[in-house]
Formats: sequence, structure tokens, C-alpha cells
Amino acid sequence: MSLPRIPPAVLVALIVLLPGETSWPASSSEPFHFVAFGDMPYHTPRDYLRMQNVVDAINAAHPVFAIHVGDLKGGGRLCDQETYARVKSYFDAIDPALVYTPGDNDWSDCDRLAAGGYDPRERLAFLRRMFFPEPRSLGRAPIAVERQSDRRPEDGLPENLTWDHGGIVFATIHVVGADDNLSDDPEEFEARRKANLAWIDEAFTHAAALDSTAVVIALQADMFRPFASDVAFGGIRNALARAADAFGRPVLLINGDGHTYTVDRPLGLPGSETPLPNVTRVEVFGDEEMHAVRIDVDPDAAEVFTVTPLYVEANR
Repeated sequence: MSLPRIPPAVLVALIVLLPGETSWPASSSEPFHFVAFGDMPYHTPRDYLRMQNVVDAINAAHPVFAIHVGDLKGGGRLCDQETYARVKSYFDAIDPALVYTPGDNDWSDCDRLAAGGYDPRERLAFLRRMFFPEPRSLGRAPIAVERQSDRRPEDGLPENLTWDHGGIVFATIHVVGADDNLSDDPEEFEARRKANLAWIDEAFTHAAALDSTAVVIALQADMFRPFASDVAFGGIRNALARAADAFGRPVLLINGDGHTYTVDRPLGLPGSETPLPNVTRVEVFGDEEMHAVRIDVDPDAAEVFTVTPLYVEANR
């Protein structure tokens, strides 16, 4: 995949989908596109209007689904039910399906005084009840997804999701910013890390069994930023690298956390400084830069993924 320059704003026609759950067969190889975004709305209540602009732009782009990679509020904003419900109303206003994976601002940082001084484990349990109560996405046209907790009731995470579309396997893994909650709650970190490692293995095993064209993994944390904790993220990075190398076909990683639109190839095998040529990472916009990213997928093309900024004109 060629690394794109940032082009002018994308102008597309508004197409409204009808509500109702939708599912697509993995056998289709027709080109399609989806949208990724995250780390918004941060500066509420000011950003609620800007968030509506993002929703409008996503709906106008007519993706098959959208993915929010976590941090649905700023770290200094309250982790109360009203905040989550308000943001969920924007998620529910997205015409296609909307898949969400949590960020650190959404639960692990809720013990901050400015965020309300909540118990992070309690807030995580609350998020799971509100956003992941059943095996389906959010959005006006939700799709069926499989939760890890459906396969592994004893230790699976309901927010770890997988679904197939157009011969591509998609999965979310719950890895959050800062140090993935390691320093604050090592027991919670280790249990979730083990679940994430198992989910990575299951996603690539599933892709191999389906003879999938590619795999897309979405998570919140930027594991490649300078000084990112190797203790917190090294195991996840190494598992992704080994699985992607064995898979041998295109792999797309999507993350938030850094708030800087980036397309690069930062993932290599353990001990190697050579990036894996089949793995591309996209970091979405965020914080003050309330825009999205359009990802076009052509399963039959030599370059499966084409990444383009989806600028929200009203937010520039």
C-alpha cells in the first residue's frame, strides 16, 4: 500500500441507510470502504456540535460501517452516566453500523478528581453494560458481531469483537493508552492482556481458516509512540508481529491515542529493526482535530487498503 499524502477535503453525497440489523457474507470480494475515528469528543460541551459534524460527514461518506477506536471523552471530563449516554446518542445516529473499542479516558482514568473520582473497574463494568450488552454493533443499522465472552465465558472480554466483511476479518482488542492500566491495577492489566493475546490468536486463526484476503485490528493505544512502555505493550506488539508474519497477507492496524493522523509501517518481529512489509498502521485524528479517516478496501487489488483523510469541513 502506498502511503498517501493528505488530499483536499472529501466531498460525497448524503445517503441514508434504513435501520435494522445487517450482516454480510465473508465470500463477497466487491470493493467497499469503512471509516475510522476516535479520541472525540474531548472538550465537551463545546465539542458536541463538532461531534454532530463528524457524524454528518460519516453518514455522507456512506461507509459499510464505522469504527471508533476509543476515548469518547476527554480525560478531564466527568465519567458519569450522562456523558456516556450523550456520546452514545451520537454513535446511535451513525447510519451504518458503529463498532467501538474503549480507551483509557473511558474507564481507567476515571479515578482522576476532574473525572469524578470513580472506581475504574466499576466504570469498566458500566461501559460493558451500556455499549456491549449483546453480540451486535451500535449504529442505526447494527451488524452481528461475535464477542470474545461468547466464545470464552470464563475469561473473554465482551468488548473484544470480531466480524467478517468482503473476505476480510475485523477484530477489536481492548488495549488502552498510557500504560494500559498496568501501573494502577496490575491484576486487571494481566487478566485483560491474556484475553487480548488469546483474541489476537483467534482472529488470525479464523482468518487463515477462511482463507481471508486481509486482517484489520483496531485498538485504542498508540503502542509505537516514543517511550511507549515495553512492559505494557511489548507482548501485544510481539504477538501481532508474529501472527501477521505467519499470516503473510495484508494486515491493517488502526489506533488512536496520539491524535496525529499517521500512516506508517512501525511493526517488526521481536529483535528486528526491519518493519513487516505486510503490516500498515493508521493512527486517526483526535482531540482538537475532529476529523475521520476513510479506508477503501479492494480485496482483489494488489494494494488492498487505500487510506484517505475524511476532513470535516465545519471542524477545520
